[in-house]
Amino acid sequence: MFVVLGKRKGIKQAGHNGVGYGLTIAKLYRSVREKAGEAVKSSEKSITTQAKPKAKRGSGSPNSLLCIQVAVYVGRVGKNHKSYGYALVMIPMNRKLAVTLSLLAILGFGLAGQALAQTARVPGVSAGDYFVYSITTQWSTTNASLAVPNELLVDNSTLRYNVTVEAVQDTNVTVLNNWVFINGTVLTAPSVSNVDSGVLIASMAGYPAFQGFFDANQAVNSLLYPSGNGSLTINQTVTRSYASGKRDTNVISGSFAVSDVNNNTGTQTTTLYIDKKTGVLVESYNSYEFPDYTASITWTLKDTNLWTVSAAPLPLPVIIAIVVVIVAVIAVVIFYSERKKGRKKHRRR
Repeated sequence: MFVVLGKRKGIKQAGHNGVGYGLTIAKLYRSVREKAGEAVKSSEKSITTQAKPKAKRGSGSPNSLLCIQVAVYVGRVGKNHKSYGYALVMIPMNRKLAVTLSLLAILGFGLAGQALAQTARVPGVSAGDYFVYSITTQWSTTNASLAVPNELLVDNSTLRYNVTVEAVQDTNVTVLNNWVFINGTVLTAPSVSNVDSGVLIASMAGYPAFQGFFDANQAVNSLLYPSGNGSLTINQTVTRSYASGKRDTNVISGSFAVSDVNNNTGTQTTTLYIDKKTGVLVESYNSYEFPDYTASITWTLKDTNLWTVSAAPLPLPVIIAIVVVIVAVIAVVIFYSERKKGRKKHRRR
């Protein structure tokens, strides 16, 4: 339509290789006297045309005209992009029709923006947030010749696993992993993961890489990784109690066929508990069942700056002071009780 209008106004098309046409809508209230013979100019080498307004019955005041301004971009695809131009075409329109089109355009943009907002996926964490986890494992076998897998031994020797958010860019989260072991060994390394796809974007070989962040505020039946390849979905939302209060928590559970290092086939069952508001893992339980052994790995959130997970333990001096006070109170009570009994015996004599 814009090409035909352009030809009628003397605008030459760029040819079969012309690129797109931009449309901008604006309401222009100009009098016929002001517009008569006036050229419409573009700021970038535009092709100038004139609009000859004609007042129509029912279109409002005979001295006013409501128009649609169409900016037609005509370009040429080649080795350089120097061949381009803009043309402005003034199309007389009925006032009511123009207002209606404008309102429809505004409504359309609003609905599109709302749809984009509803589908937007964002992490619920920010730079500076930290999380502390414990890692425990279990192992049971009916085959005495089997040794405990090294992975379980390493996990079970964990003192704590610290995760600190370094940066958040769109759906990518950069963290600093700090894995502290009981024997004093510490493994520290950065990693980058995408919360929307579950893809580990960057990590250091042989070092830990935390992947316990997910999209925030996911609803039941939503995919855990909306843009990923997995099929895990949010099964339900439950309430978990913490020292700072109750929080909505999404629950994900699923089972898969897996193979161990000896190519034995077994089943892995995964259950994840994810804080709904932040998309942060608060607990994960992975169990493995094979013909002659079973194993499990559990991650549990112990501390974070976003809410109080559990009441902090009292310092040892405070505990000692409390014990001393309790003992003193008991001693005083016993003393006065015995003294009162002695007075009663004395009176009877």
